[in-house]
Amino acid sequence: MTDEEPAEEKDVVVIGAGLAGYKVAQDLAQLGLEVLLVDRRPHMGGALDQHDRWFPGDDCSWCKTLPLFAGDSIEERCLRRQLDQPGIELAPQSNLRRIAGERGLFTVTVDQAAAIVDPDLCTACNRCVEVCPVEVPDEFEEGIANRKAIYIRHPLAVPSVYAIDLGTCTHCGKCPEACPTGAIDFAREGKDTTRTINAKAAIITTGFEGMDPALLPQYKHVEHPDIYTNIQFERHVSSGSGLVRRSDGGPMKRVAILHCIGSRDKDRDFCSSACCMIAVKEAIMVKEMDPEAEVTLFYMDMRDQVRDGHIYTRAALEAGVNSIRSRPSSVEIGSDGELIVVFADEVEGVRNETFDAVVLQVAQVPSTDIYEIADAAGVDLDTHGFIARAPGTATETSRKGVFVAGSAGGPKDIPDTVIEAASAAMEAAIVAGVGGPEEPMTAACPAKGQVPATAVLVCRCHGELERTVDIGRLLEHSAGLPKVVSAKQVDLICTGDSRGIEEALEDTGANRLVIASCPDYQWRSRALLAAGRAGVQRDLVEFIDMREWLAWVNPGGEGATHRAESLVAMASEKMRTAVPRVPTSAQVTTPSRAIVIGGGVAGMVAALDIAAAGYGVDLVEKRDKLGGNVLDIPLTARGAVAKHLLSDLHTRVDADPNIEVLYNSEMVDVGGSVGSFLTTIRDRKGKDETYHVHGAIILATGGARNLPKEYGLRKLEGVVDHFGLEDMLAEGKTPKRVVMIQCVGSREENALPYCSRVCCIRAMHNDRRIRKEDPEAEVVILNRDIVTYGTLEQFYTVARDEGIRFIRFSTDDKPVVREGKDAPLAVEVHDPGLEDTILLDADVVVLSTGMVPRPLAGLPSLLRTEVDPHGFLAAPSTKFRPVDGFRDGIYGCGLVTGPKVAEESMASAHAAASRAVSIMRRNVLPARVGISTVNQRTCSACGLCVSQCPFQARYLDPRDGKARVDEVACWGCGVCAQVCPNAAASMATRSERQAIHQVDAAVWHD
Repeated sequence: MTDEEPAEEKDVVVIGAGLAGYKVAQDLAQLGLEVLLVDRRPHMGGALDQHDRWFPGDDCSWCKTLPLFAGDSIEERCLRRQLDQPGIELAPQSNLRRIAGERGLFTVTVDQAAAIVDPDLCTACNRCVEVCPVEVPDEFEEGIANRKAIYIRHPLAVPSVYAIDLGTCTHCGKCPEACPTGAIDFAREGKDTTRTINAKAAIITTGFEGMDPALLPQYKHVEHPDIYTNIQFERHVSSGSGLVRRSDGGPMKRVAILHCIGSRDKDRDFCSSACCMIAVKEAIMVKEMDPEAEVTLFYMDMRDQVRDGHIYTRAALEAGVNSIRSRPSSVEIGSDGELIVVFADEVEGVRNETFDAVVLQVAQVPSTDIYEIADAAGVDLDTHGFIARAPGTATETSRKGVFVAGSAGGPKDIPDTVIEAASAAMEAAIVAGVGGPEEPMTAACPAKGQVPATAVLVCRCHGELERTVDIGRLLEHSAGLPKVVSAKQVDLICTGDSRGIEEALEDTGANRLVIASCPDYQWRSRALLAAGRAGVQRDLVEFIDMREWLAWVNPGGEGATHRAESLVAMASEKMRTAVPRVPTSAQVTTPSRAIVIGGGVAGMVAALDIAAAGYGVDLVEKRDKLGGNVLDIPLTARGAVAKHLLSDLHTRVDADPNIEVLYNSEMVDVGGSVGSFLTTIRDRKGKDETYHVHGAIILATGGARNLPKEYGLRKLEGVVDHFGLEDMLAEGKTPKRVVMIQCVGSREENALPYCSRVCCIRAMHNDRRIRKEDPEAEVVILNRDIVTYGTLEQFYTVARDEGIRFIRFSTDDKPVVREGKDAPLAVEVHDPGLEDTILLDADVVVLSTGMVPRPLAGLPSLLRTEVDPHGFLAAPSTKFRPVDGFRDGIYGCGLVTGPKVAEESMASAHAAASRAVSIMRRNVLPARVGISTVNQRTCSACGLCVSQCPFQARYLDPRDGKARVDEVACWGCGVCAQVCPNAAASMATRSERQAIHQVDAAVWHD
């Protein structure tokens, strides 16, 4: 039974709440829009939650996806734990039924299952799980562990509410009886609702699923417990059990990792993009756990196209990871249960090796409900079953106003997912209209000049805390602490809008607050707002997780109560000794303009987005024409005609009154800070200089072709790069015999240590052009790996089907190019399959030489931002914040941030525009809590803090040479305080004095 609800108003509906959905919703909220985030599961998060670490940094970086400027209502902390910023409504257990209407005027119908567990009453206390008699395989643990029929996906799940698996529960009635808040009511079962939402745009972010390896019985996945999928293996080794076999508890001494299981074949002709690097990561994990363990990668092509991917792969091999170029035909089970991998070696033929565990890198396949979603949304699917993308774009679908991001549109890694999500958010925001300016933050500091007065609120958590702690004694102890004016007990402070905080603080005179409760990550924002309304500013509120950290991990009695007293005493001392600060902010100049440096495809797309959002743009181009590198190519990676793409962009730029193109110009000076950069632009011909104020800066200076000194390039006639080949083809000269050599000057020591992403695709396009002009032409491609990631794999398949020969070589035995006898050129190459050196005659030898960043000509020092060791714009997180510079308000897109195909460059331009507009739409930019300060009396003007600040938030004042802090740019990381030799640098809310008082207070109990 479904009840129809009255129509609601939202700007954008997002379908799917994995990483892409999170990022889309977050960016839309930062652009001032109202978002409904829909997911069919009871908990958000997607596949990414199942990974504990990510390549190539081997760290957890969800917090890096958070917005730069969040105001007082949002905490900058781990996104994995929360999605609670204003403007986002979560709709779990919901399914898209239909999107009707047209772009800008959609009516979206969503079916939402009844919440048997009331989210407003559930405190995630776990008592229901304790009494539930039903155990079923746990999807989060990929079936290698069990969960109950009432469950929460993982401890940090969003929302933090238990869900009931109606397909397995027995309706025994034990969980409602055990629930202390009465949150569980089976009478709500079946009382689903249908929501009707009037929205201007929709974005599909349904992600992917791992292919079921049971579809490939030759790998025996279901027959042996020591054969894992990649996610199963990661969950197993991350569980704390270590490298032990599930079958008998014995050690894993030999591990085989098999690439491309269920992908790159006739049924799934695509590459899963991330699997090679996931395999390398898991191999490194094994070696870290046991350096003596043997790990072998079985692969066809090592696709390390991600930024720093090749460096990461080389590090694994140097750490002792083995690699065999082969796709194993099967995994056999020996008489003693051992696992035997059967494979064909390029040299020795069919072989087999025995292992303790086998890891299957299974394909990323479309989600099971993708056909229903595509039908409901009225969009097309591609030949692989992913959401089809319009030609020449990364996020547009076949239906105007409906966009796609992440793996719903094809397999991809995290950085591409994050960029596409931000891109789709910007495009949807243009349809919906960017939100207006926010109200200026009131620079109030109620505690300044006042005697410290702290209130302590202890939440019962509906009896959870009382199970181990004597709350009466804790409150008595708290009331006696220095400068504590009130100590009260509250209940369920996490529910509702936290107005209980205001009531508890009423008439107390408190200007500081300590809250002891359950984890605050999903209600902290509401609590801070409530505290602010009661007169306590955000940086004078301290939270203590008294439930998970104490009540649930300690036995009851004196010890637990003593610990609780210590925690409250330490928190109150931290607040008592805190120095109140008036909130600082930077003014955003109005009317706000942005500056985009570089007039290639990325620069033009970024400028058009910002202009469409209603802001002015200065588009600065060194040359006398727009277009950049795309001027020199015939087709984009996905087959769009480059000249048509450029013509369309150029026409739109010329026609947009918000865009001023400054040809033959360059930026020569930058002052100010985010929101109000003071820039100087010089005319390169007349040398005239003009002065501007810009709210944000986008670098889109592009890349350049690498010109290595190998294989006779620029020395032997007929040896060219792909630009030279394309010039020949444009002139109607089609060579008869062509040899292409891949990765020239790339992906090896003493060369470019990265993959340029475009080279293999370009080779596939050009060999097809040659064969189209002359079907009898002979094309041979010499390669170490063919990197056609994602759905670009189809071009590699077509090339093989059309008769292109592919011969592998290694860096230890490279081809030799020389003048020929029977042809202009001759190429010698060792063929490992034939175990012989063969001679190839060629009219033309074409080198895939890769790309390098275009010289930035002093821009990094002008902008006070960083470049990476390769010369690309450095990012705080290449995976989760790939378009951000290290200084707030400075963003990069296109090739300036690393190699990309044209569609990826355009997506990154949309993403950078989104970041810029989120700045420009504000009146003020509040500084973060806990930023750095400088004691001018003890500062010696040594400049050490300036040189070490990773966010370029410090500078030496020319008036006295002493250090100053750009408060809006400061992230409060504490590096300056660590390196300052005079203790002149300190953190506003984490001073040494506070720490000493906290340590002393730890023993203040009876």
